[in-house]
Amino acid sequence: MKNITFKASLCALAVAGVLNAGVASAADNTSGTIQGKVAAATESNFQQYHVEISNPATGFKKSVSLNASGDYRLPKLSAGSYSVRIFKGDEVKLERTVSVDISRDTVVNLKSGSVERIAVTGRAVYLDTSSAEAGLNISAESLGKIPVPRDVTSVAMLAPGVTLGDTSFGDTGQTFASFGGASVAENAFYINGLNVTNFRNGMGGSGIPFEFYDSFEVKTGGYSAEFGRSTGGVVNAVTKRGTNDFHAGATAYWEPKSLADQAPDVHYRNGEVYINNHDDVRDNMEANIYASGALIKDKLFFYGIVTARDTKQENMLAGSNQIDKYESNDPFWGAKIDWQISADHSIAITAFSDETTNPTYSYDSDGNVKGVTEESRGGKNYIVNYRGYLTDTFTMSALYGVNKYSLTTESDADVNCPLTVDVRESASTVYPGCWVNQIAEKGDDERKAARLDFEWQFDDHLIRFGYDREENSSFSEQHYSGGEYYRYMDTEPGAELNNGGIVPDGVTQVIRIRKLDNIGSFETISSAYYLEDTWNATDELTVTAGIRNETFDNKNVYGESFIKVDNQWAPRLGIIWDVNGDGDARVYGNFGRYYLPVASNTNIRLAGAEDDRSRFYVLDGVNDEGIPSYDPANEIGSELINSNGEVKDPLQIVDQTIKPMYQDEYILGYETVVADQWSMGVRAVYRDLKVAMDDICNIDDVMVAKGYPNNHTSCVLTNPGTDMEVSYTDKDGNLVPVSISAEELGFEEANRQYMAFEYNFAKNWDGVWSLQGSYVWSHSWGNAEGYVKSDNAQDDAGLTQDFDLPELMDGAYGNLPNDRRHTVKLFGSYAIDSEWLLGVNFMLQSGRPVNGYGVGHPNGTPDYGDTFYLDGENFVPRGTFGRTDWVSKVDMSVQYTPEWDMADVTFRADVFNIFNQASVTQVYETAEQSVGVEDRKFLLPTGFQAPRSVRLSASIRF
Repeated sequence: MKNITFKASLCALAVAGVLNAGVASAADNTSGTIQGKVAAATESNFQQYHVEISNPATGFKKSVSLNASGDYRLPKLSAGSYSVRIFKGDEVKLERTVSVDISRDTVVNLKSGSVERIAVTGRAVYLDTSSAEAGLNISAESLGKIPVPRDVTSVAMLAPGVTLGDTSFGDTGQTFASFGGASVAENAFYINGLNVTNFRNGMGGSGIPFEFYDSFEVKTGGYSAEFGRSTGGVVNAVTKRGTNDFHAGATAYWEPKSLADQAPDVHYRNGEVYINNHDDVRDNMEANIYASGALIKDKLFFYGIVTARDTKQENMLAGSNQIDKYESNDPFWGAKIDWQISADHSIAITAFSDETTNPTYSYDSDGNVKGVTEESRGGKNYIVNYRGYLTDTFTMSALYGVNKYSLTTESDADVNCPLTVDVRESASTVYPGCWVNQIAEKGDDERKAARLDFEWQFDDHLIRFGYDREENSSFSEQHYSGGEYYRYMDTEPGAELNNGGIVPDGVTQVIRIRKLDNIGSFETISSAYYLEDTWNATDELTVTAGIRNETFDNKNVYGESFIKVDNQWAPRLGIIWDVNGDGDARVYGNFGRYYLPVASNTNIRLAGAEDDRSRFYVLDGVNDEGIPSYDPANEIGSELINSNGEVKDPLQIVDQTIKPMYQDEYILGYETVVADQWSMGVRAVYRDLKVAMDDICNIDDVMVAKGYPNNHTSCVLTNPGTDMEVSYTDKDGNLVPVSISAEELGFEEANRQYMAFEYNFAKNWDGVWSLQGSYVWSHSWGNAEGYVKSDNAQDDAGLTQDFDLPELMDGAYGNLPNDRRHTVKLFGSYAIDSEWLLGVNFMLQSGRPVNGYGVGHPNGTPDYGDTFYLDGENFVPRGTFGRTDWVSKVDMSVQYTPEWDMADVTFRADVFNIFNQASVTQVYETAEQSVGVEDRKFLLPTGFQAPRSVRLSASIRF
């Protein structure tokens, strides 16, 4: 039935000569726009026309006038279905029902003088003829037709140029995406206009149940001056809202452990088990109850949702007999109130809580509980949005929001059980002892955000400008479990340890005892203003020119600015050519500069009172409980002090000539409509990380070599590979600035480049089937991945091991961890009849580069680890050991919606990785324990693609 209606609508469109197109350049990130042109309007008669736009679901109705060129425009429209009527006097010349998406323009032009009334039930092909932005817009309704895991990362993965990052990052069950070769910590996430990105280390952000989402916009490049603080991509989402009609429902999802497969076990070369995967257990349940409607018809609307969750996972800790059982069962609540004050003014209030306290029970091989670790995550969030039409051509929007997130991880074993790791060849377990939580932390983050956005339409120009400000605060208190970290290692006489100590004759085993303490509250302030002009230079040519100015101010534990970077000018330029002037083909190009803020992790680690010290001793033995035996008199070398608990003056720890981290991006593309409901496009992308920020840690040696005193500064934040200025304290206690050249520091400049060629196509849903897909050839190369480091799963945003010492970067240039040379994606759905629907989601992707990290270096650098040399002299540069497996996965879904009059009921089954492919996605890349001493875990798999699982669901909606 729907298919017939839709085809009839297409015929009517052809007769009326109406073009419907999607334009992304001129809508804000929580609303869309309807605009168009009346061809018959002239300077002498344009005042006879007006356009009436209404939303029957909410009672919204507004009339707009035409300008002298016959153009009209109505921005700031909530996503939904709208009626568009174009009048000449009292006569309706065109009547049309259209759909409005966030950050898109829906174009309705009147190209004939005849009267037409058209109701569109499907979606025509939309080509973006006014923007060079790249990405994917998809509604929750469309996502419901295909098999997709219910998380934001999985939605982003549908877009071309997005790859899955290493699974080593994040909490249990979390995954993150890499956009365009950037690290997984360089993306931005928005909910109803509020930035909810994790500003501690950039990975992920606050989330809500999938049932609460209404639509998503995945920006992979070319985004406008309104968006910043990202060198990867942007995921912009809005929630559902109430209407005049009362709706209620319940949904339930279950991923039973009985229908889930496990990844293969991993064995040492002698046959012993390293990772036991066959005993892993995953069982997830989720139930949602929601209701929405009008508190006051046409004026005040509500939407409310409560979600109950019960997640259970069991995993064997790699290299040990410890079993961790994870649970998460805290409920979620969310609500949205929309007040339509008048046709010109509206306010929306959103509140939700994603607070969870997730216990992990750790058991030994005999089934005894070792301890319980509790992760407190999430927090309460509040968003207030205002939209106003000040005149027919001048509009504004405003936002204020609070975003809270807990980062507390504590265990009952944190007091008396030291963190213990045994990497000796003779070790029976890698993780002995009674500890269960590596680092105990009390942590809380809070963001307070405000922004104003304005839009002014005049003649052939659309001027957009605005300002936003975020005040972010972080509290952190950290220490190792038990207050100490014991690491037992094999070595050999004469080896040089991390602290420069030489292993004595006859000694083959050592213990490193490390202590770490840090506590403090830190503030970061980010602000920006932007100006952008979208100019319709001709009927076929559109030029978008914008500029964004950003400021980042990171403060130390005393509230003093330790790094403040202002006047970061980010130009954006786009050119779009509507080839035939009919919206059926476009050529577009874009240049953009994007800055990344300094993560608050940098405040905590570099500008706090961190005390980090290590000592090395001869190891005499380890008992059955993992307790070491050593003589304090047999210390090797002196104490290694990474940080001494003192808050350093910013002049000592930050390069005074430092520049902000930014990336330039170039896009060139072509897109065309090839048939009814079909479009295809090609796109070339080049990204160049022009400046990177990281800490270097050879500053004391360089200062001493230049004849200055050793201030035990340890590390300095700078732009690696450039000259810098830093201060030392003279004998009178005065700070004296010193200029140091890049040559003296010994680093090459940080480098990351990305090039991609994309082909994409789409067959829009027509009531029977849809299909969308892409092929991407891409190359990511350089010597620095970005904000975090996948090589060693280091999420120390902005302070990774890269560039700590020049020797660590010798061999670092090559194919980077997020380099996936080939990626094919296909997803779509097919309606067998009015009750049965099939969905499919397919991906084929080549593997990531594999490295082999040694310990030593030909110049005799201390035993630091993670160099590109084995046995201290054999050079093995980045990517020497090939690539991981190709990953192939097919997800399928089937849903049954019986035709019942009382309610909409759906029963559904989704099968992920239906063929249970088990490709290796990560391997252990540390080749040596010490110089010349092999690590037996080298090249063993540490990650596989997710094994087959089944999700069963049922829903009832009134």
